Amino acid sequence: MISTLGVCYYPEHWDEAMWASDAERMVETGITWVRIGEFAWSRLEKVEGTFTFEWLDRAIAVLADAGLKVVMCTPTTT
Repeated sequence: MISTLGVCYYPEHWDEAMWASDAERMVETGITWVRIGEFAWSRLEKVEGTFTFEWLDRAIAVLADAGLKVVMCTPTTT
Protein backbone atom coordinates (compact mmCIF):
# COMPACT_ATOMS: atom_id res chain seq x y z
CA MET A 1 0.00 0.00 0.00
CA ILE A 2 1.25 3.45 -0.89
CA SER A 3 0.72 5.98 1.84
CA THR A 4 0.80 9.71 1.36
CA LEU A 5 0.80 12.55 3.82
CA GLY A 6 -0.66 15.98 3.24
CA VAL A 7 -0.85 19.26 5.08
CA CYS A 8 -2.71 22.56 4.95
CA TYR A 9 -0.46 25.56 4.34
CA TYR A 10 -1.35 29.23 4.27
CA PRO A 11 1.43 31.11 2.45
CA GLU A 12 -0.61 34.30 2.62
CA HIS A 13 0.04 34.36 6.39
CA TRP A 14 3.82 33.97 6.19
CA ASP A 15 6.64 36.11 4.89
CA GLU A 16 7.55 34.99 1.39
CA ALA A 17 11.16 34.54 2.49
CA MET A 18 9.99 31.60 4.66
CA TRP A 19 8.19 29.64 1.95
CA ALA A 20 11.21 27.70 0.64
CA SER A 21 12.36 26.62 4.10
CA ASP A 22 8.79 25.68 5.02
CA ALA A 23 8.57 23.55 1.86
CA GLU A 24 11.92 21.95 2.63
CA ARG A 25 10.77 20.99 6.13
CA MET A 26 7.56 19.53 4.71
CA VAL A 27 9.55 17.31 2.34
CA GLU A 28 11.95 16.30 5.13
CA THR A 29 9.02 15.08 7.24
CA GLY A 30 7.56 13.01 4.41
CA ILE A 31 4.77 15.31 3.31
CA THR A 32 3.89 14.96 -0.38
CA TRP A 33 0.68 16.99 -0.75
CA VAL A 34 -0.05 20.60 0.26
CA ARG A 35 -3.52 22.14 0.30
CA ILE A 36 -3.63 25.92 -0.11
CA GLY A 37 -5.98 28.74 -0.98
CA GLU A 38 -9.18 28.17 0.94
CA PHE A 39 -8.78 31.26 3.12
CA ALA A 40 -6.85 33.45 0.68
CA TRP A 41 -9.64 35.59 -0.77
CA SER A 42 -8.65 38.75 1.09
CA ARG A 43 -5.20 38.48 -0.47
CA LEU A 44 -6.49 37.55 -3.93
CA GLU A 45 -8.95 40.46 -4.15
CA LYS A 46 -7.70 43.28 -1.92
CA VAL A 47 -9.59 45.78 -4.07
CA GLU A 48 -13.02 44.77 -5.32
CA GLY A 49 -12.80 43.62 -8.92
CA THR A 50 -8.98 43.58 -8.97
CA PHE A 51 -7.43 40.15 -8.63
CA THR A 52 -3.81 39.50 -7.70
CA PHE A 53 -2.52 36.02 -8.48
CA GLU A 54 1.22 36.69 -8.71
CA TRP A 55 1.93 35.87 -5.06
CA LEU A 56 -0.07 32.65 -5.42
CA ASP A 57 1.85 31.69 -8.57
CA ARG A 58 5.10 32.19 -6.64
CA ALA A 59 3.87 30.12 -3.68
CA ILE A 60 2.81 27.25 -5.95
CA ALA A 61 6.16 27.39 -7.76
CA VAL A 62 8.11 27.22 -4.47
CA LEU A 63 6.11 24.22 -3.29
CA ALA A 64 6.31 22.44 -6.65
CA ASP A 65 10.05 23.13 -6.95
CA ALA A 66 10.49 21.36 -3.61
CA GLY A 67 8.74 18.32 -5.07
CA LEU A 68 5.39 18.84 -3.38
CA LYS A 69 2.03 18.31 -5.08
CA VAL A 70 -0.35 21.23 -4.62
CA VAL A 71 -4.11 21.06 -4.19
CA MET A 72 -5.63 24.47 -4.85
CA CYS A 73 -8.85 24.95 -2.90
CA THR A 74 -11.61 27.31 -3.90
CA PRO A 75 -11.50 30.38 -1.69
CA THR A 76 -14.66 32.23 -0.78
CA THR A 77 -15.02 35.90 -0.09
CA THR A 78 -13.90 36.61 3.45
